[in-house]
Amino acid sequence: MQWFISDVPRTDGSGCSKGGAVSHSNSVKFSSSNRSVISGRFTSSHGRLSTSHDFITARQQALVIADEVNANNDIIQVYAYSSFYPYYEQYDTIVRECAVNLVVTVIATFIVALVLLGFQVHAALCVMLSVTMCTVDMIGSMVYLDIPLNALSLVNLLMSVGIAVEFSANIVQAYTMSKEVGRMKKARSAVRKTGPAIVALVEVIIS
Repeated sequence: MQWFISDVPRTDGSGCSKGGAVSHSNSVKFSSSNRSVISGRFTSSHGRLSTSHDFITARQQALVIADEVNANNDIIQVYAYSSFYPYYEQYDTIVRECAVNLVVTVIATFIVALVLLGFQVHAALCVMLSVTMCTVDMIGSMVYLDIPLNALSLVNLLMSVGIAVEFSANIVQAYTMSKEVGRMKKARSAVRKTGPAIVALVEVIIS
């Protein structure tokens, strides 16, 4: 094997035309005595990959093959790697990470709203409920518009939670601080007081 991977291919007839120095010189690492192989690599190929689903499936299948090889022998340990694997590795945990981040964000929103609204539980619950509904609407919009869940869309989804807090918390705070009597009058006063600022903020975000 040492001769093969050190042999330079020759086409002039003076040597082997299929020497492995060019393709495999770095593929095998021998021990200091050159009597055993410490590590090595071999190449294989996927089929035609064009969509994200194709890349994700290809990586998962490669990992399954590597796990089967490792499970059926006690001599070697195999792991699969390709240049696109690190990027698509995020899809292994993206759903769980999304759920954890959204739950933590909503809980943190409730705690902060509870403190800033003077420990009015009902008001903080209204803020949390509004943020939760906005988040569910955003997830539904992503599904409807065929937007995949990845690191970029997850960041924007979490940002939308902050924007939802900005809208709902201001209205709830204005409602709790209103001097009007009656729920409807308080609601009108809150919308009248904070509505223009919220609309202006929406215009800034859109622009």
